[in-house]
Order: sequence, then structure tokens, then C-alpha cells
Amino acid sequence: MPPTSWWTIDEALRLIELHDRTGGHPTAANLEDLRELLLELADPRYREDISYRSIGSIRSHLSWVEHLARQDPVARNAPKAFRDAWRLHRPTPWIPEESVLLKGYASDRRALIRVLVQLRATVAELVGSHEYLPEPLQASYTAAWHDIEDRGYIDQAIGALRGPAVDDLLAVHGLVGPQRTAKAESVDVADRERRNRGGWGPLKALLGYFDSILGSLTSVFPWLGAVLEFKEITEASAELADQTSPPPPG
Repeated sequence: MPPTSWWTIDEALRLIELHDRTGGHPTAANLEDLRELLLELADPRYREDISYRSIGSIRSHLSWVEHLARQDPVARNAPKAFRDAWRLHRPTPWIPEESVLLKGYASDRRALIRVLVQLRATVAELVGSHEYLPEPLQASYTAAWHDIEDRGYIDQAIGALRGPAVDDLLAVHGLVGPQRTAKAESVDVADRERRNRGGWGPLKALLGYFDSILGSLTSVFPWLGAVLEFKEITEASAELADQTSPPPPG
């Protein structure tokens, strides 16, 4: 039996959805249904382990969702996967939607903010996953990702997207109107498919769709080049690990 895996962003999203659906008061049947779903998503080697994603563990981790929902200061201590999932589920909590100025290409700028939030959550999950990255790389990649986050590259781009000052540049680089819609909707579809299916294939597709937007955004916000470069090397390492890993038993 492999070591117990950390909760992933996808699993945390399932708990958040359960919390929303039940008002934070799931029944025993709700919890059992969720456990069955989590086992379906899990590595087959875990499925016979009665302690893996147990009802008690689900209840315990739901408490983090409750802290996040209440904006309790304790939520700052939640596992990173839960904090990232919350940002994805509640897009850009640090920039309320109403603070995006309703001028110019406001709807396009909101959509681009959402993509950046999805990108952040996806890369964070990839870096923090024992499933995708080779173990010898995890510590260095985690440190590099924290450095990128500490520098505020994504936050600074999100802040700039609040107002219409960047609209002309966005238009020049195909980030408004039908072109932006096609790119952002591709990301949304790939993200839903990844949640439904799991595994490296859908995740790789999602990472590829991010390139269509991030590559253009770097022309508007050059500092995002560091994020794009990190995403690419992380993706390449994960793909190499997927190609060289032995097939699952059975």
C-alpha cells in the first residue's frame, strides 16, 4: 500500500460542493456518497483501504470548508489544496466582482481574471501532487512556485485587469471579443473534463489551453513570462514522469 496521499484540489472542490449543496449539514448518506465518489477518483491501490477518505476524514476536512465559508482567520491554516480550491470555487475573493470597473471590455477582463485563478489553482495542485511530479523534484518545484507567488506576478496582473486602462492592449493581442471567448471557454470545458475524469490526459489538455491565453497575456504583462515558463517546465516534468512510470497493477 502506498503512503496516504494528500487531499487534492479536485477532492477539496467536491467537499466544497457538498457543503454548498447541504448548507454545511450533510446527512450520513451524503457523506457515504461522497466517499464512494472519492474512491472512484483515487488510485486503485487505495480502494480497499477502509481508512482512506473515511467518513471521519471527510467530516474533519469539511470543517476547513466551513472556516473558509465563514472567512474565519483559522482558514489561513487550511491545507493549501483547500485554500486553492476555495479561490477556484469563489473566483478572486481578494478582488470582488463589483470592483472590476464596468467600462470597456469589463466582461472580457472578468473572464481573464477567472482564467488566472484557474491557472493558479491548477499549477498549485500539480506542484503539490505526489501523483504527477517525481519525488526528487517536489521540494525544489514547491519552493520555486512559492517564490513566484511571493513576487505577486499573478496578483499584479489580476489587479491591472480591474480597469479599462489595459483594454487596448488586450484587444491587440486577441484577448477580447470572440477570440477571448473561444480561449476562455476552452479552458472552462477542459477544467470540467479534468474534474469529471481525472488523470494526466485531461490535466495535460487543460495546461495546453492555458497557453493560448497566458502566451498572449505575457505581451500585456511581461512578468507573467515567469509563470508561463514555470508552468511549462512543470508540465514537461509531469509528462516525463507519466511516460516513464510503470502501469498500475491489474
